[in-house]
Amino acid sequence: MVGMDRLQTMAVFVAVAEEQGFAAAARRLSMSPPAVTRAVAAIEERIGTRLLHRTTRHVRLTEAGQRYLESTRRRRLPPACIASRGDNWPSPPRCCSAVYL
Repeated sequence: MVGMDRLQTMAVFVAVAEEQGFAAAARRLSMSPPAVTRAVAAIEERIGTRLLHRTTRHVRLTEAGQRYLESTRRRRLPPACIASRGDNWPSPPRCCSAVYL
């Protein structure tokens, strides 16, 4: 996905899973809902499997989605670091060390 690296798309997926919806995740991340949808679709395309069951009212993790979420949580930046990045994500903030990357 142009403009978004793997770490960023992982953070978007985690937000969708935790918020159980694309619109809520978009609000949380200050992104547009279509950008959130594209980020999750890019992950699903890259790994070749569906991570979410989507309906008009609900978003639920698939079994693969649950495994990916657990894996992502082990590898991603601490929430304080992600929040401190805001809309400008070119490099990790000072609060983050290479341990998290």
